[in-house]
Amino acid sequence: MSIVILQLYHHLRIAGMDEKEISTKESTNITRSNPYAIPFAIIIAGVIIAAAVIYTGGIPGSTSRQAAVLEQAGGGGNAQNNQPAAPSANRLRPVSTQDHLIGNVNALVEMIVFTDLECPFCKVFHATVKKLSQEYGENLVIVYRQFPLESIHSRARLEAVASECAAKLGGNDAFWKYVDRLFAITPSNNGLDPARLPDIAAYVELDTSTFESCLTSTEFNQKIGQDAQEAVASGGDGTPFSVVIAKDGTAIPVSGAQPYEIMTTVIDRASQ
Repeated sequence: MSIVILQLYHHLRIAGMDEKEISTKESTNITRSNPYAIPFAIIIAGVIIAAAVIYTGGIPGSTSRQAAVLEQAGGGGNAQNNQPAAPSANRLRPVSTQDHLIGNVNALVEMIVFTDLECPFCKVFHATVKKLSQEYGENLVIVYRQFPLESIHSRARLEAVASECAAKLGGNDAFWKYVDRLFAITPSNNGLDPARLPDIAAYVELDTSTFESCLTSTEFNQKIGQDAQEAVASGGDGTPFSVVIAKDGTAIPVSGAQPYEIMTTVIDRASQ
């Protein structure tokens, strides 16, 4: 629950909704002019807390969003009731050298991040991911898998394809350089012109004509769909969604762009 509330606060700060913007004088005037302001605020607080409970799975039956994401990802739901199977963070394929990874594939702790390249919170979390990599070095392996939410980010799938093409043409290093650059220049929320994708390929020194040919192919459709299905099966219904896997195999799901301090706490716990 505390993680979700911290995430809500963090998201509000990103959106520019800082509580300091409302002065004490303004608050007093609002209360005087509207005697229902305080009761209304209490109701809103209750709604936020209730949402947090549902978000963390405290109330059963909140799988409608997962069903929608799973359908978008290409199936995998229950044929009888059109609902996904109960999510479990243990439903992850093993990390291997075929993954897009930073660090040692045999590291003590694994962190699998499902990302949407047009998600503004994924962009914020990407900086946290890179910082975690520097902090933990060979003791942590970080893996990126695709989770484009096309219902809200129609350009995200093509960007996922672009990053896979970068990996095909230039290997693991090219994948991370491409993602670094894309996150650096995209405004997020479908703000990146698809015409810029070959420019990013040129920036990371890939052959642009080969890249453009790859970009128009269907080669990676199945892989991207499988990544997205795996995310949902593991409990993800938004991005970024991460799963930290401890040395004893315990899987710890983490929803949202959690701050660096929270992620270090989770990783330290997984290292014990």
